[in-house]
Amino acid sequence: MRETDAPRAAASPAESAVPPPAERAAETADGPVLEAVRRPLVAYSGGGHDPWAAKIAATAPPAAAARAHHAFGAAAATLAVVFVAAFLLARPAIVRTLPDLAGLYAALGLPVNLDRLELVAVTSERRISPKAAEVRIAGTISNPGAEEAPVPGLVATFRDSGLRPLATLSLDSPVARLPAHGSADFLFNLADAPRQAHDLVLRFAP
Repeated sequence: MRETDAPRAAASPAESAVPPPAERAAETADGPVLEAVRRPLVAYSGGGHDPWAAKIAATAPPAAAARAHHAFGAAAATLAVVFVAAFLLARPAIVRTLPDLAGLYAALGLPVNLDRLELVAVTSERRISPKAAEVRIAGTISNPGAEEAPVPGLVATFRDSGLRPLATLSLDSPVARLPAHGSADFLFNLADAPRQAHDLVLRFAP
């Protein structure tokens, strides 16, 4: 029996439409054939296995920027310390320029006395009667200086248990002036003091 060649399968229309490589090269006589290769838009170098680690390293701020950031923080901290020191140490000059701050310093327990006078042995006592709640304030104004000094009025600030001011009363000084090393006692009976007052701050009027 004679062996015969197996019939070849008919070429598909798609295969017959694609010319051989030689013919494709001939069709691009205007220039070389360019092969497009897909590449990622962002490539990370360094040979690492974790692309996110490479991304973080690539976007990290430079050392100079980090040093500038730390320097700015140190400068801001220094300015804050200088401001607080000036606020505490330069109290007389600040109150002389802004007298209203005297109450703030007194509320902080840092009274400012521009007249160099002193309030000595100050006491306060609440007396509750059927008619009113009276507060009695007693003490002494002293002039430790070597010169005669004018005596300003007094200011009493009543505060609640949270040390928040409730009311402020202006009081007349017992004397207008004090001689060098002199003193004068005072006594005030305040009938209009707030009933919920927890304590009071007594200071010289600015």
